[in-house]
Amino acid sequence: MKQLFFTLAIISCMSLSAQPPQRGSYGRGGGNRPPMERRLKPSELRVGILTLPEIPGLDDKQREKLTKTLSKEQKDINKINEERENIRIQIENPSLKANAKANGEKLLVKLDEKVEKTRIKYDKKYRSILTEEQYQILTQHWKEIEFRKPPRQESFPRAPRQAPAPGQERD
Repeated sequence: MKQLFFTLAIISCMSLSAQPPQRGSYGRGGGNRPPMERRLKPSELRVGILTLPEIPGLDDKQREKLTKTLSKEQKDINKINEERENIRIQIENPSLKANAKANGEKLLVKLDEKVEKTRIKYDKKYRSILTEEQYQILTQHWKEIEFRKPPRQESFPRAPRQAPAPGQERD
């Protein structure tokens, strides 16, 4: 009887030692727990080009430079638009004072100017990459360029917008 008990004890100890460590047993990883994922802002996500118009005479080096420049421009504009959206949300707060709203409106105008300056800056880069004929074709087919759009993530649900009452204008 003692031998049977001793044999069962040894077998159970051996089977326990063959088990993988449980949560939090070893190291900082906490066992088999997956690492936490950080939510990225839309401006931090990779911007890619889905479609680019056909430009005759465009070699591989030009195409690579053009796609990198287009992606970088879109990423910069996404950052500015993200700032605009945050300011716009703050301005829509009904408890905000009038002077704070006016300051927010001024910031929105400055951000619009910043977008224009960014577009002008990148327009110069496109002119340096492409020939004049290629640049003209790019500007004619500008609307055909499709970018991968970052997913829209909102931290809070928005209230549905209401139509203005009859006789009132929209702000």
